[in-house]
Amino acid sequence: MTANKRVKVLLTGGGSGGHTTPLVAVGKALESMKNIDIVAIGEKSIPAQPIGDYKTYYISAGKFRRYNALGWRQYINPRLVYQNLRDLFKVCIGIFESMKILRKVKPDVIFIKGGYVSLPVGLAARLLNIRYVTHDSDLLPGLTNRILSKGAHYNLVGFPIENYSYDKSKTIQVGVPIREVFRATSKASARKKLKIPSNAKHIMIIGGSNGAKIINDAVLRVADKLSGLAYVTHQVGAVQEQEIATSIKSKKIKKYAVFGFMDANSYSAHLASADVVISRAGATAVSELAYLKKASIIVPNPLLTGGHQLKNANVIQSNDACRLLHEATMSHDPNLLVVYSDELLANTKESAWLGNNLHKLFKHDAQKQTAKILVDLAHETATTT
Repeated sequence: MTANKRVKVLLTGGGSGGHTTPLVAVGKALESMKNIDIVAIGEKSIPAQPIGDYKTYYISAGKFRRYNALGWRQYINPRLVYQNLRDLFKVCIGIFESMKILRKVKPDVIFIKGGYVSLPVGLAARLLNIRYVTHDSDLLPGLTNRILSKGAHYNLVGFPIENYSYDKSKTIQVGVPIREVFRATSKASARKKLKIPSNAKHIMIIGGSNGAKIINDAVLRVADKLSGLAYVTHQVGAVQEQEIATSIKSKKIKKYAVFGFMDANSYSAHLASADVVISRAGATAVSELAYLKKASIIVPNPLLTGGHQLKNANVIQSNDACRLLHEATMSHDPNLLVVYSDELLANTKESAWLGNNLHKLFKHDAQKQTAKILVDLAHETATTT
């Protein structure tokens, strides 16, 4: 009887594509289930950025800026101190805005993906006694989820639970939700779509949803050598798109495609086609590589909060699931990108071994399992209210 009752799930998270992309993936899994209403809360911005196609409400939110490379100096940096104090005020406003929205929407359960946008929502949910579930993709949970974890009904995680300090009795490894388009794209169909010969080699270079300047600059120094090995797809981010495209054209480098931003269909096709991928160590990007069993050269960003990409990369390497190349080493000798790529393209056994090991490290039904947990909890809530 309760399964036929209509329930409402609220999605929230944000600050980067690594937070919002899994939210949409979970939303799509929820859509396939019956009697589910889905709404979302995002950050006030210009222009407004809705979460998927869902009715999205907007709140004020603020970051607590921390940079791993600055150490203790970040806490006395006048600019950072000012920005953090200003954003603390935004968080306080966001809590009251969230309470108003939650009272209006009346969700049965909230899915919190993390990111600074989630913090006011989670704190408001605790004040209003609304059940919520958190999810961490990275090995090092973000500040928002660490603050909210004790009040969560469940803490869902991407990597094996022994890597987390959460209460094990309510921690569940579900993996990292990925977009359905990755499951529907084969290497053969991708090659046909992209007009890349089936017997050709293909390297893809990605730096996250906004690109990565340090990777871009290193790659640009050896772009001609990389294109000598294979077709190259390079997602550079919008900021450097024109600069890098002009440089590649002026050097008359062939078989080298430059993209600022790639939509899901284009991105998934290029990723499915690739034989070797050069990537950051964000958990969402890595989980997509894992699903597709890609041989990868991982270049973690050492500056991000708490060094979470370094931790991701070290665990992946310790499971023999990637070639690890530290940023400083790459910048000093970008030719290592060529050497590693050449070795992986030539040694298909090693490439397959790395890809299979990466695949084994993750669970690959995260969005469905997460959706089921949310709906079961929503129905449980609906029967007790």
